[in-house]
Amino acid sequence: MGIDLFIEGIPYGQQKPRGDIEAPNRWAESVKQPTKALSKVEKPCYMTAVFVLPQDKYPSDHPYGPDLDNLTKLVVTY
Repeated sequence: MGIDLFIEGIPYGQQKPRGDIEAPNRWAESVKQPTKALSKVEKPCYMTAVFVLPQDKYPSDHPYGPDLDNLTKLVVTY
């Protein structure tokens, strides 16, 4: 059995202290809504996650973008 799911939106891994501070909440809702009806994982499995990040997610002080572990935390929490 497999699940193929595309979640549209800009991924965020944590709350923002400035700028569009509601953006992480919108992303969280984008993840929650299409996944809430999925059954809970009850045995070993694997997941492939692909994050497509816009150019502004690569500021000069973080040229490699956000930490992927922070982006995946939200996905596996819900």
